Order: sequence, then structure tokens, then C-alpha cells
Amino acid sequence: MPTFMTEAIARTLYKSPVPQQVINGVVQNPQPPITYGPDYDAIDYVSKYETRRNWLTGRGLDNNADVLVVGCGYGALIAYLMDAGINTYGLEPGSWIWDNINDFQPEAAVRAVMGDDWVGSGTEKATLNALGFGGNARFTFVVDEDAAPAHTDAELPAFISGLEDRLQGNARGRIIHIVSVMDIERGPGDSSQNWKTLADWKAVEPAHTWVDRRGNIG
Repeated sequence: MPTFMTEAIARTLYKSPVPQQVINGVVQNPQPPITYGPDYDAIDYVSKYETRRNWLTGRGLDNNADVLVVGCGYGALIAYLMDAGINTYGLEPGSWIWDNINDFQPEAAVRAVMGDDWVGSGTEKATLNALGFGGNARFTFVVDEDAAPAHTDAELPAFISGLEDRLQGNARGRIIHIVSVMDIERGPGDSSQNWKTLADWKAVEPAHTWVDRRGNIG
């Protein structure tokens, strides 16, 4: 199974702490808004998830949809979609995130719809059962929230097949991947990540929708 993320990467993506120096009781370098790594310089945490929610709802997600978010982290995207009235559920295999999930303190409703697992792992049926579904549950949209880059090329076919097994119907474009990409600003800074260009990701499965974290569509 893939290594999802290290503590260092998780803190970069979700916390972005900056040491603060206090002189005579005055903070010299106040904590900036939480950002989502280099791709999201100067964009705060709230704006990121509002942007993702708006991008998704602009492509057909509405409160008639059931959405599965794979690689949901602390469940922020789940919470934003739930706030929009969309039934949303998530799977998150990152053990460091689950061990420290109280750092984020998600609402109980969000915790209740998050499971600790990977799609394509062979165990997600039991996890979906624990979330209140049958093991063969299908969803009208499946959102991969930067989970694909945590898989090697050898692991990607099972992951892609697992996503398709969770999709209701045959419109495979409703599997939406939000992925980190290799570009001039982001490189292979972490060996657990599978770095590709957006075009390379699109080539993994052209029938799916691929979008980088800036919103560019492959």
C-alpha cells in the first residue's frame, strides 16, 4: 500500500506553522493564513475549500448527489460540501492524520462520515459498511483529493479500478482527480509522492476528469 504522507508533509499541507518571535510582548512575525503548500501561496485555508466546493458544484454536484472524497484528510472538503447541502462521505488512510485528527477538531458530523481506508485496498467494503453503506455502495461523484500521487505507477491501476467500482453509472468523467503536479514551482520534494505533469496524469485514465490544485483542467 502507498505511503500517504509524512508528518512533515501533513504539517506543510494543513498547518503551515511559522515560528513567532516575541519582543517585549509584541509578536514580530504574526502567523499568516494557513496555506496549502507552494501552489497556494497567499490563498488562505477557507478560500481553498470554498474554491474547490464552487468548482465542483459548478460541474454538476448538487444536493441530489452522493459524493465520495478519497484522501479526504481532516474532512474539510466534506464539511464545505455538506454545508452546501450535498451528501458527502470520505475515506482517509493517513495514519498520522487519524492519530492527530483532534488537532483539527472537525465537527462530529464530519467525523461520522469519514473512514480510515484506501479505495482499491480490498478492505474498503468493510469501511463503507461501518459508515452505514453496503460494501458495494456507489456514488454519483467520486473525488480524489490528491490521493493518486500517493500511489506508485504499479499501484495506480488498482486505485483507478477501485474508484470506478465506487461510481454509479458509466459517466467516468464524474471521477474527478485533484492532483499535485510537476511544474516549475513544485518538484519531487517528497519521495512518497508520484510527481507527474497534468498531461501525464490525464494519460493515466483519459476518461476521468483531472485538475491540478490551481484549477487547471487536463
